[in-house]
Parts: sequence; structure tokens; C-alpha cells
Amino acid sequence: MPKLRTHYDNLQVSENASIEVIKGAYKYLTQKYHPDRHPNDRLRATRATKIINQAYAVLSDPEKRREHDAWIKEQRKAREDQENRDAHEKGEEDAKKSDDYGHYTTEPPRDDLPVDESRKFIGGRYHPWRRWLARLIDLAGLAVLISFILGVASEYPPLAPTYELWMATPDFAWGVIVALINIPIEAMLISQFGTTPAKWLFGISVLLEDGRKPPISVAFRRALDVFARGCGCYIVGLGGIMALVGYYRLLKRGTTYWDTTQGTVVFHKKWSYKRALAATTAALMFFVTPILVAILIPAQEAYLQESRRAAHLHQLAFENGCDRPVGMVVRYSDENGVWRTDGWWGAKPGEVIYLTNGAGEPLVTNAREWYFYAITTEGAAVEWRGEHEFAYQDQTIPMARMTGDAADRAWFVTCD
Repeated sequence: MPKLRTHYDNLQVSENASIEVIKGAYKYLTQKYHPDRHPNDRLRATRATKIINQAYAVLSDPEKRREHDAWIKEQRKAREDQENRDAHEKGEEDAKKSDDYGHYTTEPPRDDLPVDESRKFIGGRYHPWRRWLARLIDLAGLAVLISFILGVASEYPPLAPTYELWMATPDFAWGVIVALINIPIEAMLISQFGTTPAKWLFGISVLLEDGRKPPISVAFRRALDVFARGCGCYIVGLGGIMALVGYYRLLKRGTTYWDTTQGTVVFHKKWSYKRALAATTAALMFFVTPILVAILIPAQEAYLQESRRAAHLHQLAFENGCDRPVGMVVRYSDENGVWRTDGWWGAKPGEVIYLTNGAGEPLVTNAREWYFYAITTEGAAVEWRGEHEFAYQDQTIPMARMTGDAADRAWFVTCD
């Protein structure tokens, strides 16, 4: 049968100790087990401090102490009765017995308990690499989400410049912007759930020393401290140095600057095969994502540019309002901005023709001006000409200049 353990045992005082002795023992033990004095074993120290505080809360209150003394007597009498019964039926139940005052019948945390009970994952019980990968995957996921949202929004004309500005941002500035956006998002997630998507996948949670979720103010300061002191504001060179400093501090002391200053503790769950497989897949996707982005983003941008360009291209059209056939030559700026001269096209009386080149491809332009020369091919010659001369098929042809709205690329002539 496990030894009956009381609040007197937890404060290491006798059952008839005076209040002065109890206060002195409490002060000594709280200093001895304060988490700041045990940076390598903060979890054990936090658990021990909680037990000590609970014992002092009972023994320093006369009424609660009397109830606790009565509870001890009851427990001892019950144990005497149980010695005459089947230990297998009664022993385990009494060892677990506890009432509303938090009386403990089991041993408090021992000094040899580890900081966390998870399996090793490159770096021992503090898991620096697991934490590092979780942060990078959170940031990569946020970057992909931002790019996707802006890519979709770029189809809405007023927001198109925002997407173009985002895509033109240098890589180093792009990373800093994503990290800054991540600060309030991470703070909200940790304050609400104690974790982030990638941290949850890797079995990581960020809590206060008493196991509660940190308030939004603490979570925000912690996220900001990670950005500044843990990642060096993602400045090239400085970020790597700060990450190494944090890495070696974590391995040496079992905690980081931002967790120490904010009073938070990082907990790690045991790794099941399913969690290990999911985390490994996420890590592989993190390294594959940049490759996919490098391939897909330029392709998407080329597609968007082609779509915008095509939306502003219009095929040249001509209407012959004359009662005789007309032949013509035009000079225009093609879709690549190259000026070309092409002809001769024939239009029957009253016919509307859409101009094409020798390969049958439509003649398109997005320029606000173009030039043409036309002449009747039967009967008395009637010319439509201008003052702008251009060479075509070893001839110098005087062309008339046409201007109009970007959407208007059609014109007509009459013989009147």
C-alpha cells in the first residue's frame, strides 16, 4: 500500500508544527523549487511549486487545517481497516483518494523526472529542430496563403496593382513582411488554442507554467520577442546568428529568452507513428514548396499578363462604303509593340473585312493610332491618302493617320 502523503509531508514539517514553522518551510521550499532556479527542469519545478503552494494554502488556514487533520485521521483509520481486507481490492482505490481540498495520497514529483516525457527527436528532450521546423512550416503556409489570396484578388482590377507589387517585392523583404503578419496571427492562435497549425502537427504547445493558455498580451509579446531576439528580424546574417544563439541556449538551459521573460513553457507530446508520418510529410512539403512556387508563380504571372494583354488587343476591321472594290495597305503596332506595314487587301462594295496576315492570323493592336492607304481598283481611281509616308514593297506610300479609342479599331470609306 502506498504511503499516505499529507500536506505536512509536502511542506516537510511535523503535524504539530506552529504557523511560524510552516511559513518558514514554505518560504524555503518555494525558493528551492522556483522554476527560474531550474531552467533545465522547469516542468518538474513547476509541478513541485504547485504542490507546495497548495499545501501552504491549506495549512496556513486554521479551518482548512482542522479539516485536513480530520481527513488524516480518517485515512489512517481506513488504512487500518483495509489491512484486514483484500489489498488488491482496496489498496489501489485508497492510493488514489483525494477530496476537494486537493489532498495527495501519492508521491510528489521527484528530482529525477524528465522535463518532458516525449521521445527524442534530434536534439534530445528540448526538441530544437522540431520547434524550428514547425515555425518554418507555419511561415511557409502563411506565405502560400497570402500569395493565393492576392492572386485571386488580382482578377479584380482595383486590386491588381497590389498583387503586382507583392510579386515584385524582393525575397528578403517578402520574408520579413510574412513574419510580421505572422506575429498577431500566432499570438491569437496560441492564446486561444495554445498552439499553431504546424506546432499542433508536431505535438508542440505553448502554455503558462501552471498549464493555462497564455493571454493574448503575453502571446503577442512572446511572438514579437521571437521575431526580434530569436530570428533577428529576419535580417540576412543577423537572423542566422540569433537563431544559433537561441539554439545553444535552449540546449544548455532548457529554455529560451522569450519563454523565460514571458513565463511560458513549451510542452512536447509523445510521437505516435501517425504524428511522425504527418510531421515528416509536412517537413518534406516545406522543402518542396519553394520549388513549386518557383515554377507555378512565374507561370501564373505569365498567364495573367497574357490575359491582360489579350483583353486590350483588338482586330483591325475595314468597311467599304464605296460602290466599287477597294484595295488597301495599313501600318499598325502589333501585340508586341512592333510597327508593321501590311497589305494589299481587297474589299468588295459594302463589304466588312477583318484584316489577317498571310498566315491567316488576325491583325491585332492595342495602339491608339494606326495608318492606312486605300484606292479603288475599278473605274475612275479614288484615293484615301495622307501626309505620312512609309515604305512598302519597294514603294513609298502616303498614308492617312487614324486615331481613336482603344476599343475602336474599325473604320470605313465612301466614294461620295
